[in-house]
Amino acid sequence: MFWDAVRIDGGDVWRISEITDTGTARALVLLDEPASVPRVRAVEPGRASPPAPFFGAIDLVIMDAPDLSGSGKSGPFVAAWSNPWSGAVSVKAGLMVDSLSERVRLNRPAIIGRLTEDVATGPIGLWDRANSLTVFCPYGEFSSLPEAQILSGGNAILLETTTGWELIQFQTATLIATSTWQLSGLLRGQRGSEPGSAVPGARLVLLDDAVLQADMSAEETGVE
Repeated sequence: MFWDAVRIDGGDVWRISEITDTGTARALVLLDEPASVPRVRAVEPGRASPPAPFFGAIDLVIMDAPDLSGSGKSGPFVAAWSNPWSGAVSVKAGLMVDSLSERVRLNRPAIIGRLTEDVATGPIGLWDRANSLTVFCPYGEFSSLPEAQILSGGNAILLETTTGWELIQFQTATLIATSTWQLSGLLRGQRGSEPGSAVPGARLVLLDDAVLQADMSAEETGVE
């Protein structure tokens, strides 16, 4: 049981825990009184602090694709996506973990989808009217282009097939369900890539300025 508190000569506050009277003398057992936290009464409702930013996992795609820029560089093409986007993604590589160097910096998210249906191998040098690509892409859009713009290099994509990354162009994009697109009017095996079949889950990357080529020296070609 605790009694009243006392302060001696303006010092700390002590709490009386025991009193013993012996004749005219009184002995006190005192315990240190911890400082109480003052109560604060707000005049106006306060504003909560902003939530800490949270960035999701990065979906990083590295593609051994034809030289799209004509620069003669040998590095792979790289794309990334996350929601929300972190602002920039630095991609590093090297022969040892402790000697990595930045090879490319991605400043915006790429449009990356996945096939929902099988697609068969198509012809080279002819319009592929028999096949179409059904793609689930919740964070991106595709658009149709006139034939002349397709023949000038428009609407280029890289598709993950059984033979590697195939460069394909499409003429028509149709939204057939929520976040699901059908791409048709295909030109297959562009820029020397090999046409191949693909299965549901295969990745498809739209080639725009979000997809960049990583720096890699000729001596690193073929090295794990």
